[in-house]
Amino acid sequence: MPPTATIVEIPVNKSKRTTSAARPAALTLIALAGCCIGGAGRAGTAPTLRQQIEAARATATNPDPASSCGTISQNRYGENDGFYWEIGDKDGIVADPASGLAAAGSVQPSGELIPRYTRDKSMLIASSSKWVYGAYVAETRALPGSGGWTMPASYVPFLNFTSGYDNMGDHCPAELTPTVEACLEAPDQRGSSAVPNNTRTPADIGRFYYNSGHLEVFEGGADPSIAGVMHGAHYDDGMLASMIELAFAAKGVDMRLSFIAPILAGGIRTTPGDYATFLRAMLRKTDPLVMSAFLRPTGADPYAVCTNPSDPNCVDGDGQPLAVFTPLPSDVSWHYSITHWIEDDPATGDGSYSSPGRFGFYPWIDSSKTWYGIVARFDRTKAKTTQDAPYYRSVVCGMSIRKAFMTGQAQE
Repeated sequence: MPPTATIVEIPVNKSKRTTSAARPAALTLIALAGCCIGGAGRAGTAPTLRQQIEAARATATNPDPASSCGTISQNRYGENDGFYWEIGDKDGIVADPASGLAAAGSVQPSGELIPRYTRDKSMLIASSSKWVYGAYVAETRALPGSGGWTMPASYVPFLNFTSGYDNMGDHCPAELTPTVEACLEAPDQRGSSAVPNNTRTPADIGRFYYNSGHLEVFEGGADPSIAGVMHGAHYDDGMLASMIELAFAAKGVDMRLSFIAPILAGGIRTTPGDYATFLRAMLRKTDPLVMSAFLRPTGADPYAVCTNPSDPNCVDGDGQPLAVFTPLPSDVSWHYSITHWIEDDPATGDGSYSSPGRFGFYPWIDSSKTWYGIVARFDRTKAKTTQDAPYYRSVVCGMSIRKAFMTGQAQE
């Protein structure tokens, strides 16, 4: 397929390496839909900024439906493909003043000229909400100390998903369950075997289970150990959004969001631009969001737990599994910490921190806490396998774009 024309609508500050505006009025890149670019230079030399950006753009816009990003841009699995992506640092989207290229763009199926996804498009981000809520908890409830920020021990099982509250069905429409408490009391959608969303599974206490119930119980104070912590049982959508926005605003972080349902783990609607504002606030050196202190390598993170029930290393001293359910493929072993993943799989991981959402929203921060990135889209396609699920295909694409940027080498 021949490359399409490049249309760029983003002002690049010629005196700076990155754009610094939090929300440019228009940021739409219909980037070069070519394939691969040249290498990063001689062996052993670091890539230039231009090479990094070109590699990321080539990876994101590869039109091959079988490529890592082509699977989410070329309608191979669904009819709502395409995505918006960006990479930035604490100051904004990375850009090369000399070439005018930016590490951002809208990608859509071949032949379509109007982007389906842009930086300002509001969308439901599903489980990417977890990182935002966890950051709110860190901002308002974490404890400062001479050794750094810590989380009270009684809070941790609810924030790293080992509390045993793993029966929530995520069906809490605001018109029927207007508050956190109402959502907790609703059934979990399992027909005749349904139990309330606030049901605890004793056998799962201390074992990882990816489920929204942990955060819902925590906010609602539905367990005696944290009954007086958050006081959010009677909060509705508007109150939940307001409490997070106000907490962030106290740090000068202007993130606009709303909740479509009173679900802390998956109910947020926002834009890629607003989420980028949140991510940058964890990268800045002066007065970052407290969550930044909880982004640690697995070996230095006392809150990180293993997550793969199929991993022979994810067992206790008696050989019993320490994980019950993960949304990741069985051959991927990441750790989970305070409402975020640590991408530390021995074979494929690079230690980045992330919080993928069910419908394909994938935000990340690299292991050095220098760069952030986003792949943003909304895809409700039902997949037969985890590998084909919208969220995991976005993860694969986002990881490839990140690797391309870091190495200056386009990825397939």
